[in-house]
Amino acid sequence: MLPAIGRRGTPRKLEVPGEELPKVVYRLIDPEQYRNQHVLVVSVGGVLPTPLLKEIGVMVETKYGTA
Repeated sequence: MLPAIGRRGTPRKLEVPGEELPKVVYRLIDPEQYRNQHVLVVSVGGVLPTPLLKEIGVMVETKYGTA
């Protein structure tokens, strides 16, 4: 899961069980590492990496919430 929930360097945490798991990341440093994988992008607004991820073959599901 890739939460898209804050400005660079100051992500807003989801405050949900499991967000401390290693598969939950708050920064998209190398989109290639997600090639041919399923990724859940969680957003509460702002710019999403979804188009970039889809362009390199990542299967993306996006969920929107409120801040």
